[in-house]
Order: sequence, then structure tokens, then C-alpha cells
Amino acid sequence: MDDYQQVIASLRTAYSREQAEQRNQTEKDAWKVAERQQFLALLQQEGKTTLLEIGAGTGNDSLFFQDNGLDVVCTDLSPAMVAFCREKGLKAYEMDFMNLNFPPGSFDALYALNCLLHVPTRNLPVVLQKLRALLRPEGLFFLGVYGGMEREGVHEDDQHEPPRFFAHHTDEFMQQPTEPFFDLVSFKIIPIQGKPWHFQSLVLRRRDPDDQEIQIISLPEQDTSEPVAALSGPAKTRPSSRRLGLGLWVAIAVSLLLLALLVIQSTFPGLPSLLQDTLSSLGPAPTDMPIAGLPAGTNFYYFSVDVPWTNVFLDGHPIRLPRVGIDEPLWLSTGHHRFFWHAQPFSQHRCDLTVPPAPQDGCVSGPLLRSPSSRLQARVLFFHETLSVVPSHQRGELLKKVRAVLRAHQASDIVRPGEQYIGVNGAVTATAPVRATLNLQWDFDMSGQSDPGCELDARSTASNSCQLGGQDCLQLCTVAPWQFQGGQPPPALRTSWLAFAVVHVSWSFATGDGHVIARNLPPGFGATGATEHLVLLSIIWDGSNWQVDMPVGSDAAQPIIIDGKTIAANPACLHAEDQFSQDQQTGFQMRFVSGPNPAAGCLVVISAGNWTANQKVPFYLDRFGILRAANHIAQRMQPWLRPVDAYENSLVQQLNKMTGQIIVT
Repeated sequence: MDDYQQVIASLRTAYSREQAEQRNQTEKDAWKVAERQQFLALLQQEGKTTLLEIGAGTGNDSLFFQDNGLDVVCTDLSPAMVAFCREKGLKAYEMDFMNLNFPPGSFDALYALNCLLHVPTRNLPVVLQKLRALLRPEGLFFLGVYGGMEREGVHEDDQHEPPRFFAHHTDEFMQQPTEPFFDLVSFKIIPIQGKPWHFQSLVLRRRDPDDQEIQIISLPEQDTSEPVAALSGPAKTRPSSRRLGLGLWVAIAVSLLLLALLVIQSTFPGLPSLLQDTLSSLGPAPTDMPIAGLPAGTNFYYFSVDVPWTNVFLDGHPIRLPRVGIDEPLWLSTGHHRFFWHAQPFSQHRCDLTVPPAPQDGCVSGPLLRSPSSRLQARVLFFHETLSVVPSHQRGELLKKVRAVLRAHQASDIVRPGEQYIGVNGAVTATAPVRATLNLQWDFDMSGQSDPGCELDARSTASNSCQLGGQDCLQLCTVAPWQFQGGQPPPALRTSWLAFAVVHVSWSFATGDGHVIARNLPPGFGATGATEHLVLLSIIWDGSNWQVDMPVGSDAAQPIIIDGKTIAANPACLHAEDQFSQDQQTGFQMRFVSGPNPAAGCLVVISAGNWTANQKVPFYLDRFGILRAANHIAQRMQPWLRPVDAYENSLVQQLNKMTGQIIVT
């Protein structure tokens, strides 16, 4: 504890009256204002009313929260800072991290901006435990610090006197000490231009390990006169009965049998489809009879489930879903219909649908698609899943697996002497071997708040948000099989939940002995400025554990088409796609090819119409964020590009043997 006390004493001296006056007049960065506003919106959404700010400084953020209706208390270890807080009419106390003398459970929320980076690493778990105790159940905690690297000690070039102590940590480490005390609601990084570090923004929720996860599903009371829509034919009325006749006993027995079969199938999703065929045979079979006089698509439906092992019930009957674009659509009779769907470990869902459609319908509908025979148009109904309905333990395990997979795919390769790589001010030519690492940092947010600062690359969405196809990709957004170019994903992915994750992609470069040359550089020189990109994940629940993978190289899926936009989701080719997809005229075919190591580069082949091996078309190699001309045609078309050398040409020849991903403009 001596180290901690020395740090606190030094900080108290460093944050003098002069420093406090200077900070009180400093204008807050726009990104800090945005982070603060988003946290306020979350507090208001959840009805939180009391907030404690730790390390409040001169109280500008505390005043903001107080002006927006919260009951605010602020603390700081500096008497000068506390004095400024009180001048603003705030309740302020001189307290350090270890001595926050408030009763347990005093606050709905905590706010700590760039103060916990002054806590020595050895003391951080104790401080976090004390902070958790101050929160009420379900309380929220905003924790923001500068980090991105492991570095602890006094900054000798600090402008304060004495120089201040800092403890900076990697993104992975920052999520470890919080885990015993808090559930992670969101984590994102904010790059700081020209700096070797970035800002780490965490929103946490108090974890109560003694709480038991019990899921209670409320069922509506049975109305004996409720209309029941048949799968075909007019809606019927169920007669009231006061006795349990033989027919009802048989129905109960059949229902128990169905329930047992569904539990077995949900627990073991890999069982053969024979079980579902058996279930389907117990209910009446739909017909393909159209209803005269209704608009196209009114009574024919396809169903898009997020998770392949989903069980769907229509009006109490298990149904086998027609495959979109492969099977003929399902015909529904006029009247009211109710759908239930369930996939372990997600919660059960329900929605209502009326034929013809009615304003009160709750099912999410999509585009009209033609059946294989092209005789019928059918509406697509989406049965979506979200991470928010997964029990917290299973959700936490999935988040760990996703982070581990993305970390495992942070690929590296060697920049050879004479090769170029992206630098802070443009292309840099290596004079000695340099290790290049392609970093993938997952950006997710379980709060459900829209993030106006999230800017997906322009091929994916036209708005500055992480919404795609009506889904929030900060919580993973699903890709349906029929949305793949060609109508089906690769066979190896057809039993998986296929979901997009939003990632920050950046390059870092280091010498052979580990000295960092540059970090947090964009995917490529001349990148369009989009800060977030999409990568595809393959997710399976085996009944007790999650299995997560990220297809790359030859395993990468064909491009995906959502809302009329083409998404390739290949981390190796993100810069190349940005360079070529924006300004190509219609009628061109672009082929993007990468190998098993995304850091090694991406081959780009552009042709008019369908490409053949005999066509003389330009070849390009995107490697380490720099585009190169890979044949004489490309060099003639873009003479300012540097041509590939012999080694890079060998990479081009290897990649050209693979199919890659094809995007048609």
C-alpha cells in the first residue's frame, strides 16, 4: 500500500490550484462529449437517478449530469479540484480511490474518466471491488482510460510537477480485472490522431455472483373463445369445455411427447432432420392454394431464421421452414396467426401475423422474393435473435470466445528491406526487416444505444451507424443463407449461426527486437476514412459450449448482399475493397483473393464482365496498406503505383490460383 500512498501524495501535489484553473478553462474534446452523452442516454433509458463521479477534476462532467436531472456527488483527491466543484454548486468531497466513504449501494451509476489510469496495477482489483460495492444492483459504471499498451510508471516528460504516475494497459488486459466484479455492457476504442495510444471506453454493469439465472416466461391466460387460425381454410372458434374428455387427455399426452422431443432436439442441435420431419408430420400440411383478390406476396411467406437449429411453431404446430429461393413458399390462410421460435441458449420469442397484413402485426417482414418457379412472390419474415436475450453466463462465454478468435486472427508478416508499408505521413520504405501486424479490435455495445460515431465502410451502409438490415451490428448482426451471393454459404458454414462483428482494423509495425515504430495506423494509405469494418463469424452452440471461428483465405464466404449493398467482410482485403469499390462503373467484376494469413496481402483482379484466365486485365497487390501494380496493364493504367518485385510477384502467382471473392458492380 506504500506505493499507492506515494502515488496519491504525488498526484495531490501535481494537481495544484494553478493546474486546476488551467483545466477549468480547457474545452472538452468532441469525442469525450459524445461518450458522456451516450452514457447519459443509457442512464435515462434505464431510469437511473443517482451518480458518483470519481476523479471529477473541476466538475464539468458532474455539472453536465446534474443539469440533466441526475442527483450527483463528485470526488477528487485534489483540494483545488474539489474547490472548483463546490463553486459550481456540486456536492464534492476530497477522497481518493481507496477511501470513498459512502454506504454500500449508494448510487445507480459511477463515472470515472481518465482517473483510474493513476491506480497502480497491483491495487486495481481492490479499487474495482470497492467501486462495485458502491453500486446498487444493476448499477452502471463508465470507465474511460488511455491505453493500448502495457506501460506503468512516472511519465518523465509530463507537464505537471512532480511528473504523474500512469498505468496503461492493453485492450485485452483492461477487460480482465473488471470481470470478477462487473459484466461488460460495451467496449470500444477511440483512436487518438498521432498518438501511440488510444482511448478505451468501457460501460460495465454491477455483477452479482450470488444471483441465480432463472428465466421466467409468462404465458397469456387462455381465452376459451379465442379464434384459432387453421393452416388452411377459414379461422375457426374453439368451443368451451368444462370437462377433460378423452380427446383432451390425448392432446395433453401428445403435447408432453412433443415437448420431450423438442428438449432433446434443442439440447443436441446436430441431430438428423428426421426428428423435425416427424414433428412436422403431426400437424396439418399447408397447401399451395393462392387466395384470389389479394396483392402479390400477401399470403405466401418465406421465413428467415438467424440460428439454423431454431424450432418454429405456427399456431401451435411445429413446421418445417421452406428454404428461401430453393423451396416453394408457405401459404397461410386468412386470419390471425401466431409464431413461436426458440433456439438454445436464446430465450423464446413470439410474434403475431395477420393475413391480409394488419397494423398491429408484430412480425418483422422483409422484401418480396420470387419462388423458384417464378410463379409466386412471397414475403420474407425474419425471426431474429440478439445477444441481449442470451442468459448472462452464456453471453459472457460467447464474448470471451469472440475476443479470443479475433485475437488469434491478428496476423503478422515481415516487411522485407526495400518493401513499402504505410506510415503516419504516407509510404515508408523498410531499410531493415519490420514486423507488420494487422490488428482486429472488436467494437460491441450491449446497451442498445445507437452510436452516431460508428461509421461502417461505405459499401455496407449509407448512414453513420452500425445498423445493417435493421439489426444492431454492435451486438452481432445475422447473415441469412439466402443473402449470400449465389443463394447459399459454403457447405462448411451451413450449420452455423453466421454473424457480422464490427471491428476496428489497424496496422502496427515493430523492429525485430520489439521496438514499436508505429501503431493504430489505418488499413491503407488513402483509406476512405471509415473507422469500422465488418468481419464474418461462424458460431455454433453444441448444447453446453460455444464454438466460434472466423473464415479467412480460401474458407472465406462469397460476398453477402444486404439492403442492396455488397459486403465481402474479408479483413485482408478491406483497404483494397475501399480503393476499388467506390468508383467502379457498373458491369465490372472485381476479384479479391487472400491466403490463410490476412497480413500477407490481397490480390485484386478487375475485369469487364466475367473474368477468364485468358483475359488481359489489371492485377494489383495490396500489402501492408500500400497498393502495388502487379502486372504491366495495371502499371499502364495507374503509372504512379510502384510495381511488385520478384518476391511480391510470387505472392501474386500463389493467390491467383485461388478463387477468392467476386463482387459485381
